[in-house]
Amino acid sequence: MKSSVLIFTIVFAFLIPCFGIDPIEHLRKTCKLTQNDGILRLDIDVNGDGLNELLLTTIDEYENTHKVVHSDDNRTRWCVYFPTNDPKDYIPMASDKAPLAGTIDIDDQHLFAGKISQLGKCGIVTLKRFKPEKGPVMFYVYAYVLEDGKMVEHLLEKYEDGKVNRIFDQYLIDGKRSVVKLNE
Repeated sequence: MKSSVLIFTIVFAFLIPCFGIDPIEHLRKTCKLTQNDGILRLDIDVNGDGLNELLLTTIDEYENTHKVVHSDDNRTRWCVYFPTNDPKDYIPMASDKAPLAGTIDIDDQHLFAGKISQLGKCGIVTLKRFKPEKGPVMFYVYAYVLEDGKMVEHLLEKYEDGKVNRIFDQYLIDGKRSVVKLNE
């Protein structure tokens, strides 16, 4: 009896990832959104497997982030979903630091998706602007990569405003960063 329960448990555990969810409905339930709350989507290959992952955020979140030009933090929180074999189903991805599981903070105006040579992996490179009470404005270049089944944030570089930065130039200058198209 114990062996049949163990076999059922093992088979069931392997089948769970095969069944995805509708990411928009998942976001609506997780964030307690109504049907009238707008959602933005970004389709981008995060892990370099040739399949687009789905990033979702609310229109309110996006507009609040971009309302103030040169705000202290220009990143929007996005929920990450990885595709299954069924193009309509996705698996929500966990994150190492996010209060809402599966979220990452990216600046869609400063975003690179592809191979990150410093980490030897594919992922997303993005920028965070920070203005301390005293001192110069600082910029932080972050990367998000898939590690152990979750998106993990890595600090690639920090530098002062007005200074040349090789990491920024490698990924985020015009012509190098990814061109993204947001869809409702």
